[in-house]
Amino acid sequence: MNWADSISAAIRETLEVLAELAQHDPYRELVPNPGPPAGEQKIRRYEQHLGMRLPPSYRTFLAMHDGYEWLAFPGHMLSIEAVMPGGEYWDDIKEWKLGMAEAGLLEALDGIVVAYLDQPNNWVYLDPDRRQGEELELALHVPGVDPDYFSDVAAFLHGSAARARLALSWARQRDGGRG
Repeated sequence: MNWADSISAAIRETLEVLAELAQHDPYRELVPNPGPPAGEQKIRRYEQHLGMRLPPSYRTFLAMHDGYEWLAFPGHMLSIEAVMPGGEYWDDIKEWKLGMAEAGLLEALDGIVVAYLDQPNNWVYLDPDRRQGEELELALHVPGVDPDYFSDVAAFLHGSAARARLALSWARQRDGGRG
């Protein structure tokens, strides 16, 4: 599998839909912003922290973009720094996992958070308990519903494009079909 080509295609698809969506209220402030590439050394340090090797599709994504605002529509692919101890999302992730444990929903506890969907407790994580070869499935967790699973990062990003397309259809309907 050529992950760089597959992920690049999924990013392009998502960005095309987001560009159309940004022409409608309330999405006018939606400006995708790619993070810089994470170098191999940074990725290895993160893997050391996790105690495991990241799946190839996520390693490839990080080598391309260490975080990407709005790409995980309606939220963000998070940078390594953002999910590490002391990072912007670290305390929120710990609080969410504690709440999951208290509710007896243990499946997310060992998950590796990769995205935040801009609503309380809406996280996307790599699930070490769901493997497809070297890949870990990505689980999209929304409170009160069973997680949606994606086979790899490219599949998740295609799902992001699909969520953005749905928002675009709603925006067009609200705007009377314009756009």
